[in-house]
Amino acid sequence: MIFSNKLKVATAWGKNAALNDGFWLFYDRIKREGIKLKYVGGPETIPPFELLQALKTGRVDIVNIPTAYYLSQLPEADALKLSTLDPEQERSCGFYDYMNKLHKERVNACYLGRNAPLVTHHLYLNIEITEPDLEGLPIRVTGAQSALVEALGAATVTTAPGELYTALKMGIVSGYGWPAIGVSDLKWDEATKYVIDPGFYQVDAITLINLDTWNQLTSERQKLLAETMRETEKLAVNHYRQKIAETRQQMRKKGIKEITFSPEMAEKYLNIAYSSGWDQMLNAAPQLGPKIKELLRGDR
Repeated sequence: MIFSNKLKVATAWGKNAALNDGFWLFYDRIKREGIKLKYVGGPETIPPFELLQALKTGRVDIVNIPTAYYLSQLPEADALKLSTLDPEQERSCGFYDYMNKLHKERVNACYLGRNAPLVTHHLYLNIEITEPDLEGLPIRVTGAQSALVEALGAATVTTAPGELYTALKMGIVSGYGWPAIGVSDLKWDEATKYVIDPGFYQVDAITLINLDTWNQLTSERQKLLAETMRETEKLAVNHYRQKIAETRQQMRKKGIKEITFSPEMAEKYLNIAYSSGWDQMLNAAPQLGPKIKELLRGDR
């Protein structure tokens, strides 16, 4: 059986953004299986913070989206960034099923899986530091890094991605938070001096499908989508491991230097990251948050 109508697909990032790579692995494989798809665009078509609403109402059927864009509707989804497990471990411990249940109940969507598994976030600076202290520094963040940056004493700044290059050049911000890949997409690497290791959190880019669309599929097609996503999660882990190594090499060639904390300071840094991240999530989701943390064995 082949779908008579094309499923409409959208992404929170531009088509060629590095954070879409894992999603395209999934997209291409299911398309080869005879499922008709139509890519309607990225943020130039649907503003990122409107993407979940477009999915909920059926304007689009499938999306690649970070959970940070809809935490007001499902704060428990913030746990996807706080997980230190790989996708298979998340499935084994029950976290995957629980996230799927919450997405179905709250946002009319079925959670299929991760598109950028084990890709960490990093802080990028134009000022060298020797310990995890950003007291008073203006740092551009997204919701994904805000808990850590605030806990380190920085003054958080929000700007549109297209404005960050100028803000860095003019000294309006001293740094920014971003994943381990994609810093060259808008030429930020040309205005960056340092990257901090180790990375923290996990990129929360995931595939969702409209629940009404899902329920209209045959059980065979549902199984195909679910199994294909599980397979491409594994492929994405290897893809991004190589991509991260290539990105770091490119950054070194651009003159970006690594700030590597001592073992004691690195442990302190990660403890601050995860304790502040879990505090933020538990404050937003006090009823279900503890259960989710227990599922993930989130004892940092």
